[in-house]
Amino acid sequence: PTPTPRPLAREGCAFCGEPRSRSGPGELEGCLVCGAPRELVEAPESGGEARVVLGYGPEGRFGLLGAPRPGDEPIRLTFSPEGRTNNTRIRCGRSTPLLEELRVVLQPELRRGRLSAVWERGTTLRVAQRVVVTGGPTTQALDTLRVDYLVWNRGRRRRKLGLRAMVDTLIGSNDGVPFLVPGREGILHRSACFEAPIPPYVQAIERPDPLDPGAVVHLTLSGGPATPPQRLVIDRWPGSQGAYEFASQAGTSWGHDSAVGLYWDLDLAPGERRRCTYLYGLGGMSSLESGNARLSLTLPRRPRQGEAFFLAGRVFGAAPGSQVRLELPPGVEAEEPLLQRVEVDPAAAFAFVGWELRAGAPGRRGLSVVLLREGVEEAREAVEVEVGASRPAPT
Repeated sequence: PTPTPRPLAREGCAFCGEPRSRSGPGELEGCLVCGAPRELVEAPESGGEARVVLGYGPEGRFGLLGAPRPGDEPIRLTFSPEGRTNNTRIRCGRSTPLLEELRVVLQPELRRGRLSAVWERGTTLRVAQRVVVTGGPTTQALDTLRVDYLVWNRGRRRRKLGLRAMVDTLIGSNDGVPFLVPGREGILHRSACFEAPIPPYVQAIERPDPLDPGAVVHLTLSGGPATPPQRLVIDRWPGSQGAYEFASQAGTSWGHDSAVGLYWDLDLAPGERRRCTYLYGLGGMSSLESGNARLSLTLPRRPRQGEAFFLAGRVFGAAPGSQVRLELPPGVEAEEPLLQRVEVDPAAAFAFVGWELRAGAPGRRGLSVVLLREGVEEAREAVEVEVGASRPAPT
């Protein structure tokens, strides 16, 4: 006999927001509309004033406006505030339709502060999207979009699928922003494709000024709720209907119009559901708090116990031959040498340094980066992180 479905809580599914029933024992333990289990998505953060505005269109595309500092007028962080120039595609064999080309199961709509929608291809594949404003990893302010896709194989056969999200990046009026990529020296301003290991994030700043950088755009690819894609493409914007694959030859200039593409490869067993998540919004630089004109640091402020995270530093006005030294407290470990040479490019506004770190026991930890010239300290920048308890295994 078919079990009687149990009513969902009045507020609806935590992922798609649809107030429909869930299954009983012996059937799918999750939402019957999008497939999300109850524990899939943490409750959205609340408290404080949001510094970004989520815009969206009737087809489910979305964009972002944000204010670099409280009280500032919002500027565009995607070319279209409603996301008309972004798109997301699903790969099914040789077919790569846009999500909006699939059959609509749940119309894109803002539900309880979350933009959610569900689409279906045939009767065996559903894709759900959820976008919500959340705390930024490097700022802890409500200035970032958390973007979740949930791909659900409802068929009886294993399926190999792909999901590609493309974001038409922008800072104010700068449509061809250069990027900082952890683990890569210098500023990226030409086409590039990254595979494993995927950088933990990419970042762009409006102005190369540690005390007045304007907007800092931060795309988080790993750490926290983010699920690292198998590939990252930074290239020329391929158009609002851009194809699934839009990478050009590496090193090609993207001119005045850049975009990023995130690619997840999915091998799903019958009934399996897989989440693909990234974060996009405003980012932080420590010099905005400290007033340090020589050193500025960027890192997630609340890593979890056992989690790897990246500390990136911008060094301004370093002389050739300068070094930086990382000073760590007990409970934080470095995967790389603590002492590094600063690679100075006379044509660049600053030099880039960084360390892969791993968080230990929970608690507040302070760390410092010291700029040295011929062994003598020239500048120092200190930051604190709050290490939280380890995160449950992802669903």
